[in-house]
Amino acid sequence: MDADTNTAGGIRLEAPTIDGDGNSNYSPCRTGLHFCGSTPDNEQPYTAANIPATSFWQANEMFRAARRVGECAEVEADFCVDLMLAGDCEQDFWSNRQLFPVILAEITRPLATRPTDTGRG
Repeated sequence: MDADTNTAGGIRLEAPTIDGDGNSNYSPCRTGLHFCGSTPDNEQPYTAANIPATSFWQANEMFRAARRVGECAEVEADFCVDLMLAGDCEQDFWSNRQLFPVILAEITRPLATRPTDTGRG
């Protein structure tokens, strides 16, 4: 992923960073959406972005909306979107950087204007 993949609202996808000990910047949010990439050698996960939620309900709603517009086949994926609830990954799906702005637009839309769920998630 490019480090310059800017998006609205100050949320951006970050390129992996590796410290002097060879560790990546992996720090998922406690509750919300965690966008998890892999280092170039595919050895370590890293946090590409976090979108924290204020409640389990909000996190679930964001995840359903994100999955509806942002899921892709694993072979096309740049990262995994994790639903984090109280520090645990409850569900996930594959996505790519081209869909990241679409995901952000969808999860920031008012609930009343979103299409109804298709039963996934």
